Amino acid sequence: MFLTIGSEGFRNIVTGTIDVGAPVVVFVGENGQGKTNILELVYLLCYGVSFRTRQNTFLIRRGRSSCRVHGEFRTEEGYILPILVEIGPTSKEIFLNEKKIANRKELFSISPCIVFAHDDIQFVVGSPLLHRQFMNQILTLVDPLFLDSLRTYNRILTSRNEALKEAREDLLDVYDDQLADIAHQITVKRERMMDAFSSILRSTCEEFGFSGNVFDVSYRASLKGDGKEELMRILRSERTQDLMVGFTRRGPHRDRLVFTMNGHPVPDYASTGEIRLLSLLLRVAQTTYVRESTGKTPILLFDDVLLELDPLKRRRVVEMIPHGRQSFFTFLPEEPILQVLGGGRSLVYHVVEGRIVPDETSQ
Repeated sequence: MFLTIGSEGFRNIVTGTIDVGAPVVVFVGENGQGKTNILELVYLLCYGVSFRTRQNTFLIRRGRSSCRVHGEFRTEEGYILPILVEIGPTSKEIFLNEKKIANRKELFSISPCIVFAHDDIQFVVGSPLLHRQFMNQILTLVDPLFLDSLRTYNRILTSRNEALKEAREDLLDVYDDQLADIAHQITVKRERMMDAFSSILRSTCEEFGFSGNVFDVSYRASLKGDGKEELMRILRSERTQDLMVGFTRRGPHRDRLVFTMNGHPVPDYASTGEIRLLSLLLRVAQTTYVRESTGKTPILLFDDVLLELDPLKRRRVVEMIPHGRQSFFTFLPEEPILQVLGGGRSLVYHVVEGRIVPDETSQ
């Protein structure tokens, strides 16, 4: 649980530190006042990157040359860990317990963090690229080494594509061997994860109640075989076609997911409201999967995602979220916060032009 968070020169947030040592922390304000920026700050402390941009310059307030975000995190064992992220236009330094760390992966073991965002609907109706991003997000949370595997695969893929464009068949034998090895590792991990995740998603949707509708998600691997040797054989059998187009046509970089409702493709069959709800339940299922896989309940960030649901569905979604760690919510001023979140200890802040002001009536 985060006890405090703060920043200097970060987006439009006024410099300072606030207390967030409660199971539920709520930020209330009109659109454009900085609520999402605060959630982004928390995410930065968890992972060392933003969930909105990879451009550091967007994080630094206009007129400043750099910014910093900081917080104090209390582990499940009771230890207090200071976290500091210093950001320049083209640089970033992360300090954990006052010591600079070489790789942001060292943050991953502290606490997983999951964002419920409006754009999550694109995981259901968007491109296969977003499907792969969703799978990669989940696997990185439960297996920090997966990120290394993904980087290795992308490096080898780039080299193979260059060899294809130059028709260097002498190099392709080497790259096929390397690519088949790492592709097999990634495909097996995605397949195992999605088998477990799809089961959790079905249970989550059944628990919510969809009036007899059955939602499902299945993993479609672009390059699949029983082991590395078979993947090498497939790559070599299709080399002529790859040489013609100048790139690798099959592999984990072309994997996708298929979402269905009652056996039909969700984008063609489900209503907009049902798709919105499914995108929320995807994140609920992800939270359950991460907790069951790691033993840790993620920190949850809800960025105005409950707006489009009626009060009953809002409350139902919140009730289904595995509790035990910490949740951050953003709301508009007119929304019935207590009606949605129910009882329990919470902190409420009002956000106006980047100023974060405590609500005197919050517990």
